[in-house]
Amino acid sequence: MTAPAHSTTDAPLDLSKWRNVPKYLLIAGGMFVVMGIITVKAQYGKDWGTPLIKQFGFSWLLAFMFYLSICLGGLFLVLAHHLFDASWSVPIRRVNEHLACLLPWMAGLFIPIALLAPQIYPWMDLLRHGDSDHALVAKYPLFTIPMFYVVALVCFAIWALLAYKLRYWSLRQDETGSPECTYKMRLYSAVGIFLFALTLTLAAIMWVKALQHQWFSTMYGVYYFAGSVWLTLATVYVITVILKRAGPLRGVVRQEQFYFIGSLLFAFTVFYAYIAFSQYFIIWNANMPEETFAPGGVSGWSSSSAISSCRFCHCCEST
Repeated sequence: MTAPAHSTTDAPLDLSKWRNVPKYLLIAGGMFVVMGIITVKAQYGKDWGTPLIKQFGFSWLLAFMFYLSICLGGLFLVLAHHLFDASWSVPIRRVNEHLACLLPWMAGLFIPIALLAPQIYPWMDLLRHGDSDHALVAKYPLFTIPMFYVVALVCFAIWALLAYKLRYWSLRQDETGSPECTYKMRLYSAVGIFLFALTLTLAAIMWVKALQHQWFSTMYGVYYFAGSVWLTLATVYVITVILKRAGPLRGVVRQEQFYFIGSLLFAFTVFYAYIAFSQYFIIWNANMPEETFAPGGVSGWSSSSAISSCRFCHCCEST
């Protein structure tokens, strides 16, 4: 008889070799910061301060929205778990809760964006100098400087409250085993899913789409949502594999959980592609005057956009 095959997710994992990785990443990050400062100074000469601050704002915003999407995706998966009373996601619910509980920390990381907003967003710079255009008038009062900070405050308050309440009643359920905890989490999820959809859409519009304030898109919130859940599923998969091999989730997480995560990952890959292509096709077919996609074809972005095709690599491998 042949020995039973074991999945690679069951093999013991030695994490000792990864202890120095954070230190090496900090060193590498510091080197890149110095290289960036030297490059900007060499390009702009004596007036290098303002371009450096502006580029720092863009880079910080990009990194912030990337990690924010993981936290928001974790919050959505927790909400969906309670709404659908899913049983397969019980072993990995803690991972999603941990990701969602990072949202208050993301509020602190939003401070540089709040301080550098006039340098990041052209529409805000227009308002500061007393200028305006038709797009800003049409989107009043949402696109005003006070509303930008009000939206940020409301979004982070709602996200932090939902993450805290769901986490609190989840831990309380472990202690007491009371069905009341389940009812509480379902109640917060039923109300929270609508607040989540509204705040995520506002955040995506005010923090990312507003970089081109003349662009109109009713699907941008869904676009960011699809990418957020997709990224979170991939993150949860990797974390679950590590915890299963390291020991904490050994015997708790089974192959069934990985199948479900893979199925959802495939579903949101297709969903993301559908949203992205549909939005592009409508803009291209209507020959809209706003050059929304044209800036993506310069400065090397056209070639780097081919990386997005890697989203389908796991789909081809699974087939």
